Amino acid sequence: DLGVRHIQLNWSMKNCLSASQSEENTRQDTGLSDLGRNVIERMNELGMIVDVSHSSPETISDVLDVTSKPILNSHSGSRVIANKQQNLWDEQIRELSDNGGILAIHFCSRLVLGVDDRQSTIPDVISQIKYVKNKGGVDLIGLGPDWILGDTERDEKYMHNTEQETITWTKCLEDSSRIKNLIPQLQLAGFSEHEIDRILYLNMQRIFKAVLPS
Repeated sequence: DLGVRHIQLNWSMKNCLSASQSEENTRQDTGLSDLGRNVIERMNELGMIVDVSHSSPETISDVLDVTSKPILNSHSGSRVIANKQQNLWDEQIRELSDNGGILAIHFCSRLVLGVDDRQSTIPDVISQIKYVKNKGGVDLIGLGPDWILGDTERDEKYMHNTEQETITWTKCLEDSSRIKNLIPQLQLAGFSEHEIDRILYLNMQRIFKAVLPS
């Protein structure tokens, strides 16, 4: 039993470990706390994946300074294409690539497009993937749909309480059964079979092998 092997430092609020995306460009963006630094070091020792999705720019920078292992941004994208706090600027993309980490591309429409009133399409997701490849290389890219929609009463209550009823996911990529719809569009965009395999699973497999205990 491997136990807990993946921790996301933040959602959309600061905690005792680190500042979140909500503190960006404020005095509250203090990055990792001393406790947070100790936690990252201990996670490296234990073989746990550090996830910086929803973390602030200072936190991400601090994590990259502290970690001795590749890290994960499990659901994000390019902020140049879609200027939302959760996405990464070009410099952050390059730094994550230098770390050997993964930037997993989000399928939520507003994080793919940068607007709140339009549903994204698969070509829009491909544009995100191509941009990130251009800035950080194909080895950086994974898929991070962040699907939270479902048909259970609990899911409906969650969406209502967080005022996310209007959030849409990329058309034809609304659930895991539709991931296959991405493949022909990647082929049309000029990605090789091996590059597609890396995006779909090989890159994630690499980081698991690099971080998790053997």
